[in-house]
Amino acid sequence: MFIYLSKNITGVHELEYELVYFEFGDTYEDYLDGKFILLSEEQNDFRLSNPDASAKEIIAMELDPIILPPEPPEIPDPGKYTQK
Repeated sequence: MFIYLSKNITGVHELEYELVYFEFGDTYEDYLDGKFILLSEEQNDFRLSNPDASAKEIIAMELDPIILPPEPPEIPDPGKYTQK
């Protein structure tokens, strides 16, 4: 089984035969240039374990860090500061 990523043909393509008439690459930059990326067994395992991974993450076999927005500052309770 040959498993390819392609920017021009969206998604992952699982084929019983090897493609020969296309340009191939190994890097994310190659992918962006429209080349087919033949996934290694490790890259495919990563893809299967991380179904929401992007093409960039699959090729690098590393998930991008999730950047959380900063927490809003705590608003003081105005009743806390009233005199009794």
